[in-house]
Amino acid sequence: MTRAICLGHLATERHCRTAILSRTRPHDFNEPSCSEHSASSYREPALRPSAGAARRQESGWNRFMIEEHAHKGPGSPHYEATRGSLPFHVVAGGQGHRATLLQQARSRSAAWFALGWALIASGHTAEVVPPQRDYLVRAWRKEHGLPEDKVLALLTDRAGFLWIGTRAGVARFDGQHFRVWSRSNEPAFLEDTCQALAEDHQGNLWVGTRSGLVRLGTNNVHLSLAGLVPAASATEQQLADVVTGLLVTRQGELFVGTMFGLRARTLEGTWQDQGQMGGFPDEHVTCLAEAADGAIWAGTTNQLYCRRPGQTAWVPQPDEDPEKDGVFALAPTSGGGLCAIRGQYRVSLPRFVRRLGQAGWEPVLPGPILDSERPMFLLADEDQGLWLPPEGSGLGRWANGTLTALDLLPATGGVSPMVACLTQGRDGQIWVGLDRAGLICLQPRRIRSLTPRDGLPHPNVWSLLEHRDGSLWVGTDGGAVRLAGDSKLVLHEPSGLSRNLVRALAEDGDGRVWIGTSSGLDIWDGERLETVRFQGPWFHTKIRCLLTARDGTVWIGTARGLHRVRGGQTNSWFAPQAIPHDDIRVILEDRQGAIWVGSDGGGLFRFGSDATIKVFGPGEGLWSQRVWALCEDQEGWLWIGMDRGLGCLANDQLGVVTVEQGLPVNLVNGIVDDLRGFLWVGHDAGIYRVRRSDLADVLARRRSSVHCIAYDEEDGMPALETNGQKSHPPALRMRDGRIAFATTAGVVFFDSAMPPDLTNEPSVRIEAFLVGGRRLLSGASGADRPPFNGDRLTVDPSLGRQAEIQLAVAEYHRRQGMPLEHRLLGFDDRWYDTHQQMSVSYPLVRPGNYTFEVRAFNAHG
Repeated sequence: MTRAICLGHLATERHCRTAILSRTRPHDFNEPSCSEHSASSYREPALRPSAGAARRQESGWNRFMIEEHAHKGPGSPHYEATRGSLPFHVVAGGQGHRATLLQQARSRSAAWFALGWALIASGHTAEVVPPQRDYLVRAWRKEHGLPEDKVLALLTDRAGFLWIGTRAGVARFDGQHFRVWSRSNEPAFLEDTCQALAEDHQGNLWVGTRSGLVRLGTNNVHLSLAGLVPAASATEQQLADVVTGLLVTRQGELFVGTMFGLRARTLEGTWQDQGQMGGFPDEHVTCLAEAADGAIWAGTTNQLYCRRPGQTAWVPQPDEDPEKDGVFALAPTSGGGLCAIRGQYRVSLPRFVRRLGQAGWEPVLPGPILDSERPMFLLADEDQGLWLPPEGSGLGRWANGTLTALDLLPATGGVSPMVACLTQGRDGQIWVGLDRAGLICLQPRRIRSLTPRDGLPHPNVWSLLEHRDGSLWVGTDGGAVRLAGDSKLVLHEPSGLSRNLVRALAEDGDGRVWIGTSSGLDIWDGERLETVRFQGPWFHTKIRCLLTARDGTVWIGTARGLHRVRGGQTNSWFAPQAIPHDDIRVILEDRQGAIWVGSDGGGLFRFGSDATIKVFGPGEGLWSQRVWALCEDQEGWLWIGMDRGLGCLANDQLGVVTVEQGLPVNLVNGIVDDLRGFLWVGHDAGIYRVRRSDLADVLARRRSSVHCIAYDEEDGMPALETNGQKSHPPALRMRDGRIAFATTAGVVFFDSAMPPDLTNEPSVRIEAFLVGGRRLLSGASGADRPPFNGDRLTVDPSLGRQAEIQLAVAEYHRRQGMPLEHRLLGFDDRWYDTHQQMSVSYPLVRPGNYTFEVRAFNAHG
């Protein structure tokens, strides 16, 4: 998939996703008055963090009212109140845990603890699974370029770039590099803690800090919110500049949640002061969200508020249980609903995941989240799943009534994987910001697999069979296994199989399964296993392939000849008298009923209806004598997999496509036609698919090369090497359209209607345009459009004749980055590879009209 961008056309239309942001710890600052000012006029905060605030930051506690006094437990002077005034500690005891309260709460709160800890696991037990089962997992920390390992906020912008808020500034990540904005390089930042992010409709990035807002765009500015509450006290004005959440609505309004109420920027760019907020109270705002119907939801430490479309008033939305009025996180769902984590902030009680239904608030989980000291977050993904905090650390996903907990500890290098925030990328990946361990990307596997964990007796798989009853048979080095739903049947040597090394599978007209092993042939009739013994020595040799023809004949290819079983009689063909070679590797019946046989050293031969044999070898144009795979496509063309390329027999003409025409490798282990216009090919270093029409054009010399889309371990394959060559069938198209391949680490499945390469088009942008070293154009921070009007940029020739264009591209699927090509029309019309360089230079450019174009290729072209 390619995309061209002209210098004068940088704006693109994309959907904006706004992350639901988590709370973070405040500091005490005196902020500038409410005015937008340029970065050059900023001033340092007059106050530094108070001793209590610094101690809270160091000890990891979170306080919501700065003016409250620290509450210390008896004998524990270092204990301060957490999110209120009820500190406690947990000690191990017996079969579970018990909580020792350091201060008595209200009677209702005490009753919660009396019952809650006794029922710790009764509410919802999550299945703990390794994330690698369903996701490709990658991790980044400070040593990889992340500003800091504590991630506070995440946002995927319309161009597909990921923005990360940390205590050391905000970073933009393109999959390879982190570009950081902070006090050290951007004067608009008065301090570096970036704990909320949002992108407006003009492409500006808004960053919420503990000392106001920063807007990154064509003109970077800082905004203090203290002036919007002129009647507030000095402490309250400090809280009004601590930004806790940002939301840009679909209409373009900007809402800013602070520790002292909610502020809004209208479509016209004006700010609403305290008296214009429709009665919104001066409470600590914890989260913001926009529902599908346009309603704006704001959660605070005390209540949930809603502003309906067309209205100005903010209406409280209490829970039926007053213990659940506080709001920790919000997540609008794709179906138009709203989910929330609710509970009390002023006591350390369990949190509850709730869903707003027609009858009011109802539980999502059957039980509470008991670990109230961890960050709270919610994310509704595109597949109807809800991401939330499970018990303990890690990451939970609630879907179809089941809670699954992902163990992220192996991905963090042993650091506690406490999740702080989430966002979903354009290609469905889940970005996870951790409280202490950096950034994790969970890329959903579009390549599914079957491994020993799923019931295979051995990881090395050789042959596959889809039975008429819908079950899947798999031949492995540990025997044959039948998988049907949750049931599993294993046939191996202890159960009477001739040998565990299963190389071939076939189903006959009666539904019996023929099993070829490395030293014999067996038949399973649904109840018992029978060993087939024929006259002569051949049956003791290796069974390579099996075919049950439409007339009921069973063809058997072995390492010592070809054999046929029909009507209770057996016929055999041996080399050199009857066939070119004894080592038979593949057998296929075409739509006319002819039997095609591929051998390892004797080429290809065909049995006609009159029992005549026609041989195809080098004299007939066959490229190799080693034929390992055969496939007949919808047009009746026969595709031939060899060790020296992909051959084709069409209209009695033989041809071949090799690496010289664009194949990744010459060797072919298996071939499948997906009936969607593509051939899927397995080899020793992965799998690729190629358009059949492109192959036909190369064979007809209408084009010089084909484009192959390759898949490997980075796409989710458990191993690179596919099997074949001496087994059959090593690949098949299933009845539901999936493509399956046997590999050395299990079975892999592709959805031919949604292969892994069908992702969004590559995101590429022009960062800067320089002439003679002078920057004339910058789209680096958050702006998608260059700061000029019209479609052309006029350059003064006196600046020089050296032009430089800096690029950025977002690619999260491949570790090595994305290929780029560029050209400057009017200077040189040819496309050039950037060789992974993000800067392009053109020396000695004469005055004239030029158009710069760049195109990016994703991981699959």
